[in-house]
Amino acid sequence: MEKVCVYGSGNWGTTAARIIAENIVKYPNEFNKTVTFYVHPMDVNGKQLTDIINETHENVKYLPGYKIPENVVATSDINEALKDVTMMVLVVPHQFLDGSLKQIIDCIDGPNGENAKNRKLKKVISLIKGLTITEENIETITQFVERKLNIKASVLSGANVATEIASREFSETTIGYHDLEEAKQWKKLFETDYFLVRCIEDVYGVEVCGALKNIVAVGVGIAEGLG
Repeated sequence: MEKVCVYGSGNWGTTAARIIAENIVKYPNEFNKTVTFYVHPMDVNGKQLTDIINETHENVKYLPGYKIPENVVATSDINEALKDVTMMVLVVPHQFLDGSLKQIIDCIDGPNGENAKNRKLKKVISLIKGLTITEENIETITQFVERKLNIKASVLSGANVATEIASREFSETTIGYHDLEEAKQWKKLFETDYFLVRCIEDVYGVEVCGALKNIVAVGVGIAEGLG
């Protein structure tokens, strides 16, 4: 049985958690029906956001007005979020990715790497657009993830907006994969009648297109603003 964690609770992470939670119950022999949802500790009007999500089944901070299925369990405890998890959806702002991966590694492998040989987490998919850029190097997000986690990561990217998908407006996306069987599992978790998923064996190509899409979008916005 695969167990899934969505790591990141912004509007896109919350939308992904909603879709996965609705789909996952269709495959009771393949996936654990509970989706853990890692939420960075945050106080909203005097109450922890995780408590609000678990009690009201709504992310009032990042995706207000959209109900989250009850099989999504929000937590700010990384050990609880990743307990027995075999598949992880990474959807955090790219500037927080390095710190997030350090936290994940310490949790699944132990602070000194003593549990690395027995780690259960085998599959990771990135929903993060952009590239990691330093003075020495440029990497795609999955290349960065692979180097840090030592896992060949998949990617999901498309010209779509989280709130539109949450509103069930028709959208398309692409999964770039290294392993076809793993891609088929991700497709089961993400595809709906309003969110069409195609899979191609080109992880880095999908990522670069996603990054370029954002540049084009900025250019279009400037052009439109100038009339």
